[in-house]
Amino acid sequence: MDERTQSLQDRPVTPHPGTIHLVRLAWGGQEAWAEMNSMVFEKIAAATEATATLLTGGTPDDVVARYREHVAANTQRLRA
Repeated sequence: MDERTQSLQDRPVTPHPGTIHLVRLAWGGQEAWAEMNSMVFEKIAAATEATATLLTGGTPDDVVARYREHVAANTQRLRA
């Protein structure tokens, strides 16, 4: 086995945040309803923040960096 293959095998498997969202929705009930509302609110808030950043002189790189912060925080929340 070469080094690259071994390196890939040693990495932990981390589910994508979107997968975690879908699992929560599939469970149904109040948790699914709350998760669905959270997802919609997060998307609207992210679009609003990105627009404000660009309109006030921010760069697309600023938008992407901030979005990554949101994704990391959301991933932590979903894993809790």
